[in-house]
Amino acid sequence: MKRRANGDGTILKRKDGRWMAQAYVTLSNGERKRICITAKEYETVRTKLREALDREKHRLPHAEKNWTVAEYLDYWLNDVQKSRIRETTMAAYTVTVNNHLNGLLPQLQL
Repeated sequence: MKRRANGDGTILKRKDGRWMAQAYVTLSNGERKRICITAKEYETVRTKLREALDREKHRLPHAEKNWTVAEYLDYWLNDVQKSRIRETTMAAYTVTVNNHLNGLLPQLQL
């Protein structure tokens, strides 16, 4: 088996029979973190690792934490959209998110 190049991540088989891939990625706050990807099939792990490394290559940051849909929508409204849209649009988005989406989707993970 050939050795992987520096920065290409690691793929190995675990004792429980699943495959595991590890690589370093940049988070949205600028920190570097080692991620771990597991799957039953080697090709699945290899594909997911390649996707993560492609995101890293294109300088797309990875999420710092796992968000629920409700948490992300609150962040999106208050931190992302607030300075980009008009007040009336912000009010409409807030009503839609609070009355229709947050009540239905608070437990779902992104």
